[in-house]
Parts: sequence; structure tokens; C-alpha cells
Amino acid sequence: MSKIDYWNALNWRTFETLVSILLLHEDIEAKTYLRLGSDAGIDVKSGDRKTVYQAKYITNQENFSNVIKEAKKELLKITNYKSPNHKNFKYWDGVEKWCLITNALYNSSDENKWKEEIEKGFKSINLKVELIERGELEKKLIHFPALRAEYFNGDLFDPLYNPD
Repeated sequence: MSKIDYWNALNWRTFETLVSILLLHEDIEAKTYLRLGSDAGIDVKSGDRKTVYQAKYITNQENFSNVIKEAKKELLKITNYKSPNHKNFKYWDGVEKWCLITNALYNSSDENKWKEEIEKGFKSINLKVELIERGELEKKLIHFPALRAEYFNGDLFDPLYNPD
């Protein structure tokens, strides 16, 4: 019997919901924004309102350049939102960190790309940046068996699993 790759069975909407629920488990005071439509780049805001989380489901999980491309798009938008004259400034005022959470796979060569291309850009607008990629997300999910059961049929994650 072959093992199902549950990450590929998700879609962007289900992934965003999973991330929101996981973050609420970690921070009960967090605020989620799940309604479809313009969201000022905010999927979840931490309980202290200093961190914005954004979930990005990447279809081609093996290609980290897709994550870089999405992060660059968000950097441009957030740069505008942080301008005091922008209509979304009120949502970003006081935010100190942006965290991208993705289902994409990540390796050591991607780490340097992230630091050079993304961390520097966010530093220029006075935001710390964090990446929670699939490996880190799986580590977080290990602590929440009910979420694993709901979204992944309860399976524990096998980091060496290759669906091919």
C-alpha cells in the first residue's frame, strides 16, 4: 500500500485554514482573518499584534524560487501598506515582524537565497522576517495530533518520504 502525500492533497484555502488553526493553538490571543477578499496581506496577527503571519501554499513545492517570488511580491505590497498615507497603514502600524508560512520544501542552498533576497528587503522597511517552511511546520504539527488527524489522516511525518 503506497503512502499518500497529504501536502499535495491540500489546496491553498485548506492550507491557510490549517495554518490559522495551528497558530491559534500556539497563541490563543491571535486574530485570524479567513474571509475571502482583500486582507492587507494579513492571514493571522499575533496576540500582541506585533507579528503578521501569511500562509502561502506553493503548488510546485520543490521549487523554492516560487517562495522567493511570492515573498518579493508581498514585500512590495507591505512597503506600500507601511506608508502612513496608505489606507492599510492602520493594520501595519506597530507590526515588527512578518512571518511567511509555506508548504514548500527548503534546503541549505535556499537559506542563503532567503537571507540575501528577502531578509535584506524586509530589514529596509524595519521589519524582522521569519520563514516557517514545510519541515518547521511539520515539527509544529507533531505537537497537535488532532490537527494531524484532521488534515493528514493522523499520520506522523516522515522527512525521508518521497512520493515518487
